[in-house]
Amino acid sequence: MACDIKRVAGKKYSADDKIRIILEGLRGETAIAEICRREGLATGLYYRWSKDFLEAGKKRLQGVILVDDLLIEPEMMEPNRLGDLLASARTPENAFEEGLFALREGDLETARDRMRYWMTNEPGHSKAPAAARILRRVEFTIGSDMGALRDEYLELTASCAEEHPQLSWTARKSAVKCLRYEGLLQEAVAEYDALIDDTEDEVEALFLDTDRLLVQMDIDGHEVDALGSLDARIAANMERVEAIYAERLAKAESNTAPKRFELLAAYPNPFNSSTRFTFSLPEAGLVRLGIYDVSGREVQSGIRHFAAGTHTVGWKAEGLPAGVYFLKAEAANTVHTQKLLLVK
Repeated sequence: MACDIKRVAGKKYSADDKIRIILEGLRGETAIAEICRREGLATGLYYRWSKDFLEAGKKRLQGVILVDDLLIEPEMMEPNRLGDLLASARTPENAFEEGLFALREGDLETARDRMRYWMTNEPGHSKAPAAARILRRVEFTIGSDMGALRDEYLELTASCAEEHPQLSWTARKSAVKCLRYEGLLQEAVAEYDALIDDTEDEVEALFLDTDRLLVQMDIDGHEVDALGSLDARIAANMERVEAIYAERLAKAESNTAPKRFELLAAYPNPFNSSTRFTFSLPEAGLVRLGIYDVSGREVQSGIRHFAAGTHTVGWKAEGLPAGVYFLKAEAANTVHTQKLLLVK
């Protein structure tokens, strides 16, 4: 029995395990407590996973593609790929790409350098908030001074408030996370309350309240009654988020057909082995999709008739080396291209 307990306590969960557990909980067929007991998982950890999973869904609905460093396991890259990037002239675009490659190789110092470079040099770019979040987790993993990092985030919050509100808001939330890392839990709860008061987005408020409850769970976790109450409130938040997403998806699906052929950002990208392409057609017709390598050589293509509306097509990059590829989508006398990054 002692061996069994030790084995469960030391269990590591893969990305597939996390997603499987979260989806089972979201289906509602089995109680969360029962799932956690079966998987040897702390209830608080389940809700942390669930919150991040649903938050990623929120970003997806907004059309923002972000790196999810919780659910995606780090993967090793081609040894020479990072070297090629580092040897090239640094630009804001390849700085972020370098940071991602370094993160997957476990080179946290380089990842930290590149994410900070992006965050400070391109504060108005849509990737800047992602860089701020990744930087926080990298600094924590390295064992940096979280108090100093919090001061940096607070300074960024103030300096970007007017011109770059999205980065300012992310920096403010990251400053609260630093309090959690420092063990200043009561202070973190107070700042979460202030964040909730300052947002008008219901989903954002629900996620912030869930974060606040998780901190409270760390404070009161030894009290069984308090823990049960917090569990119920977190579950209610997640149910409300699911309901909001369902309403938004239903509304989106009821919209009329798009006015022109549009290609959305591939997801995930960068990707390992497979990704998905989503496009919208104003009327029924043929769509041609082609994949090309950096030399312009076509490596795969296909043509198919689709009805008017929005469609998603999956692509498996089987037998192809890691590197940069390009998607070319043709329909309705319109051509769209998109850069893809295959990593292994």
